[in-house]
Amino acid sequence: MIGGHRCAVLAVLTTLLISGCAGASPESEGHLVVLSDFEIEFADTTIAAGEVVLDLLNQGPTVHELVIARTEFAADALPLRADNITVDEASLDNVAADEFVDLDATDRLTLELEPGSYVLYCNLEGHYAGGMHVALEVVAP
Repeated sequence: MIGGHRCAVLAVLTTLLISGCAGASPESEGHLVVLSDFEIEFADTTIAAGEVVLDLLNQGPTVHELVIARTEFAADALPLRADNITVDEASLDNVAADEFVDLDATDRLTLELEPGSYVLYCNLEGHYAGGMHVALEVVAP
């Protein structure tokens, strides 16, 4: 039996696959980013530079945000504020953010990314420290 989390991911992937097979333009296809309890699932850890579409799916259990920073820091070693649980965003080159992805909602971010190393993270209190981050490498097309 497949759990609720896996069923939801499977449903989204199936929808994306079907829309891709139905002749959707490449601009409309996004990279799936699943936000859940202290985790960011992002299968595409290396993507081509240029216009990038991220389809955000919040599986809870609460509101999340997604911040994208261009940085040479490892995903688990971003500079922290004095509270030691949130990222010091002012010390990073944050290139985009969706500051409110509601529970059980989907959002879409479209941005231009240059080649380099990036980190995707949630900076709500304790979420980054709890493991809500993932590395992304953007390469020349």
